[in-house]
Amino acid sequence: MSLSIKEVDKIFSELNQFRVPDDHRGYAPKNEFWKIEEAELDDAEKRMGIVVPHELRRFYAKVGSGHLVRSRKGVLQTDYLNIFVDLRRLSELWLREDVSFQYDAELIADGELPFFDMGSYSYFVLRPHSANPNAVYAPYDKKLVSNSFNEFVLQLYQDTTFYLDHVGDYEV
Repeated sequence: MSLSIKEVDKIFSELNQFRVPDDHRGYAPKNEFWKIEEAELDDAEKRMGIVVPHELRRFYAKVGSGHLVRSRKGVLQTDYLNIFVDLRRLSELWLREDVSFQYDAELIADGELPFFDMGSYSYFVLRPHSANPNAVYAPYDKKLVSNSFNEFVLQLYQDTTFYLDHVGDYEV
């Protein structure tokens, strides 16, 4: 499935209805997004020393970071966090700064950008230096979930737990 820019913009526009002021950040069982300024994106990229894959970068610029727990059809799931991580956390995870409370280092390989927090130390990742930097990979077994970040967002908005069919088992 390949989405046109027009289709992507429509989804992003729908998600903007869930934007809340920065001072209202918090986790509640509802969709919430917080604006990210272009300058913040530029600073994060400089700090990390990479270019954020363009589909994720566009999402941050158009929608922001936040929670997507209610589907387009209004179905609410509360078992998973479903957080598009903010730029501070994205940078910390990429740089492997003291974030041991946020992830299991064995589950995120070098060169993987953990952009989406399911909860329980589980992140979906992008591979910025790969042939397809917008492809989304599952935690644990690293199977391909979506050929593009935009497809991942659309699938998630249609069913906030669609990815459970793609998540492998983690064995300690």
